[in-house]
Amino acid sequence: MVILQRAHKGEAVFLVTGFYIDKNDNKKTHEDRYEAYNNDPKLKSCAWF
Repeated sequence: MVILQRAHKGEAVFLVTGFYIDKNDNKKTHEDRYEAYNNDPKLKSCAWF
């Protein structure tokens, strides 16, 4: 999994971090975190993808 951040008001993106996901348990953990991120109203305006 790769985490990127969009540059402020631009089309450029920056690599923030990455994770190697090799097991279903690890995949589930990151999926849960992603869902929590998507459901957090404080983070709706963030340009992370």
